[in-house]
Amino acid sequence: MRFEQLKATAQLEVLRSFVPWSDYEDRGLTDAQAGVVFTNVRDGKPPERWLEGVCDEAALEHHKTANFRAMVEDSKSSPGNHVFEEMDGNRLPWAELSAAAKLQYLARDAALSEVGFEPFAEVVKETIGDVAEAALRVVLDSQKELHAIAKLFPDDGRTEPTPLVEQVKELLDHVLMLETREKERGQARETFFKGISDALDDKPPERWLEEVRAFRDILRGDQTARDRAETRGRGREL
Repeated sequence: MRFEQLKATAQLEVLRSFVPWSDYEDRGLTDAQAGVVFTNVRDGKPPERWLEGVCDEAALEHHKTANFRAMVEDSKSSPGNHVFEEMDGNRLPWAELSAAAKLQYLARDAALSEVGFEPFAEVVKETIGDVAEAALRVVLDSQKELHAIAKLFPDDGRTEPTPLVEQVKELLDHVLMLETREKERGQARETFFKGISDALDDKPPERWLEEVRAFRDILRGDQTARDRAETRGRGREL
């Protein structure tokens, strides 16, 4: 079936799966610009018009705001068994969340959508009522900073954003593993050089390679191989 014969949802899935979006992002393509392309495809425009509005600031801002509002509506209309995290850690449906918890989610969605302050403040007022402007700016700026930090981490392939705390923990665990591995290798090198010193001091040339083999076994974590080598050496001495 030709691409133009596919339904809009199937066309979007083809674009998501087969276009190297990460390569274009590396060259400067923003999420909003990619969203404009998807919108043009979903609206049924021919391929030669898919890039319409990609460089139009007004069109990009409109897309960001529309995307932000769609995310908020998804939360507000979510079924009762879909829960969100409350400020105290409890998990509740959207309708039962406190205003503070809803504000955190609205700020997160605004940061993900890269909208400006005005559309964010407008949606907050529509959703939870009047909130002091200064407080709104603090919350939005904080979420944007967290989002910018989270984007520095590699994509883990999850459909939902990974909490920043989990990403930092995974990174620290990885660094600790590397440090432990390097420490073990350092200890193995020390053992190796000590073995060389022993060989030069006491052992005949035909036994020097035994220490080299032992070093190889240490690097591989194969202690049994070293034990076998020592056993064979003792047999020859007898």
